[in-house]
Amino acid sequence: MAPSTTNSISKNICYLWLILGLCTSPVFAKELLRNHDFSKGLKGWSVYIHKTLQESAKHHIDQSVLTIEIESAKSSDSLQLIHPVALKEGQRYKLSFDAKIDSKKAAIQVVCAQTRPPFNNYGLGKQLAFSTTWKRHHFTFVAKDLVQGNTPSIRLFLGKQSGKTLLRNFSLTEDATQITIPKINTSAENTSDAKAIALAQKKSSLLFHIVPTPKQLDMTSGSFQLGQKLFVQSSRPKATALLEREVTFITGKQKDDFQITAHPTDEPFLCVSNTAGIDLFENLQGPPPFEGGYTLAILPEGFAIKGFDDQGLRNGIQSLLQVLEQSPDGKMTQLTVRDLPDLTFRAMHVPLRRTGKSDEDTMNFYRWSFRRLGRYKYTHVCLMLRAPIKLKSHPELWPDAKFTPQQIKQIIEIGNNQGLVVFPELKTMGKFFTPRTSQADLQPYADLLERKVKRSSPKWKTLLRENLAANRMTAKKRTKEFDETQLSYGLNVASSKVLPLVRDCIDEIYELFNQPKLFHIGMDESFTFGTLWPKEISRGKMFADYANALNRHLKEKGCRTLIWGDMLLNHIQFPYFFAQNGGPPRNTSQALPLLDKDIIIADWQYGGAVLGVVPQHYPSVSWFRQNGFDVISASWYKPENMANLARDNGVTDGMGLMGTSWAMYMTYYIHTQKGPLPVTWRFWNRKKVQDLRELGIYASTAEAAWSLIDSKTNIAQYDNVEWEKRWLPHVTAK
Repeated sequence: MAPSTTNSISKNICYLWLILGLCTSPVFAKELLRNHDFSKGLKGWSVYIHKTLQESAKHHIDQSVLTIEIESAKSSDSLQLIHPVALKEGQRYKLSFDAKIDSKKAAIQVVCAQTRPPFNNYGLGKQLAFSTTWKRHHFTFVAKDLVQGNTPSIRLFLGKQSGKTLLRNFSLTEDATQITIPKINTSAENTSDAKAIALAQKKSSLLFHIVPTPKQLDMTSGSFQLGQKLFVQSSRPKATALLEREVTFITGKQKDDFQITAHPTDEPFLCVSNTAGIDLFENLQGPPPFEGGYTLAILPEGFAIKGFDDQGLRNGIQSLLQVLEQSPDGKMTQLTVRDLPDLTFRAMHVPLRRTGKSDEDTMNFYRWSFRRLGRYKYTHVCLMLRAPIKLKSHPELWPDAKFTPQQIKQIIEIGNNQGLVVFPELKTMGKFFTPRTSQADLQPYADLLERKVKRSSPKWKTLLRENLAANRMTAKKRTKEFDETQLSYGLNVASSKVLPLVRDCIDEIYELFNQPKLFHIGMDESFTFGTLWPKEISRGKMFADYANALNRHLKEKGCRTLIWGDMLLNHIQFPYFFAQNGGPPRNTSQALPLLDKDIIIADWQYGGAVLGVVPQHYPSVSWFRQNGFDVISASWYKPENMANLARDNGVTDGMGLMGTSWAMYMTYYIHTQKGPLPVTWRFWNRKKVQDLRELGIYASTAEAAWSLIDSKTNIAQYDNVEWEKRWLPHVTAK
């Protein structure tokens, strides 16, 4: 071979090695993001905007710069920039992008997580704040715990940032080194202490539980012994106060036993140890990147909680408190929980009732109720003001008031201390007065009230009592009989005096509840609605006009209106359901298209059998959603009903689930007091109350709203009534 040929080949080989070396260097690393520079618009990307931001958020791309603008910021996850990616287990990656903002800094979260529920983290979870000048941000992370069939995605949570956020030049590439990440579990193959772990798991299945059941809970053989002195580090004062107050309640500790160090940062976190200065966050995995998500780790040195948001931190604290409640000696099993709710609005409807022999007995009922609702991570309580209350604006309405404004404020504070948002329900149409109100007491309000309907037929009484579908179908043909001397308990909205009266009541109650963001105006089961009106008057229009007037009055205060949905449903359209009271002869279901679309409909469906048919699905949820309304589904005491309603609400993008507890105050009385039920509860008896198993409502409703897929399994794994008995006060003598 000629020397010139040899040199030529050698030179070509050198060129080849040079090219290969350059192509495998970081400069030429393969870009994993499609359209990483927005040169093709949003191809490969998606911008998720929650319905709460639909009117105030917008975005556009100009010269390869994505601009997102939010007029009124909400929660972080209400606006997300998302890009699915293909990752390898154990591989190190580098994510980079340029960003700037034009207003005050807010918390931005950058995560790599699952595309579908349960949205577990895949190795990246960072929080930062953008600056008002262009700055390049870099993140390195290792992909771990990948699940086949649940694609990873890069997500930026931007919902808290008001004003304009500008983004450009994204890049995601592999680092040169692949790292093996060990997966931690409690199997015998991966631990030298398999017997101890097996014993811990056996005990946990028999004696230990967290409500609602976490989506991910891992237990090991270690434990943390709560010391006499506790060193608390926290970024949220309210969360610190909740922990201190409830640990004191459970263990009897004193305020001086807590040494608190505040860390005012954007990331919600809290940790507790027996020794000052211990960092428990170094290896703690971030929370699931969605509203209410949290990570809780109980370690031998202490425990640590990270929340995706403030609600997530509270959820983690309440799970920790449940563990402590089940650790009477203060020795808590070592474990890790990563969890998030499927429905972000989880409420309980609680009537305002007296129970027990004294005011303190009644307050103890609300302390117990709200503590359990807090433990089970509810977000809201709707307090129904059915018991007469004293109002300054109209003291003549309920002269025998059972509650003073000061007592109601105390009940609200009890709920707020557990992190619950307490908002009112006032019956503004039917049932404005209670059924125990005598005709003599109603007489001064004769010009405000509807008249009673006489149901004199024995057949009609039987059908009404059995609540059969035939009751609804025959209503169209029956001739109603009216007795104008018999006053009903419901308001006649055709009277010019009613609307000003109700507005006065709403205004005072609105202030009493500290200007809530939600106000329930009732309007359910108004069976006497329009009894005195001529036939040519449209009941549907009158219903809508009245509801809209109250809604617009509340809207001026920045408050959203809830109404019950039964008077908006027609039994002919929806047979085999109880809560359809808007059909003939009243036809108030015709109000639905006339209602303001910002009214929230509370759709109560209790799952009772009609002619032997037990509902498995609830089409009313979809019907209200199709008509443009936000919907809160409301269940009662049947676990299957709770689970099915929550599922239907979730798949139709409803607001959430609200349990109802119509006899809980009696259930509490039966389990904590001796003797017969009070005379005023004449429609009930001990057996009837106990047969409802209302004591288990709080836990089961929480399970239904937390995990839509697994709720039925989670509810069935323990006896909800026996579980709740563990947390009741001791029975006291009559």
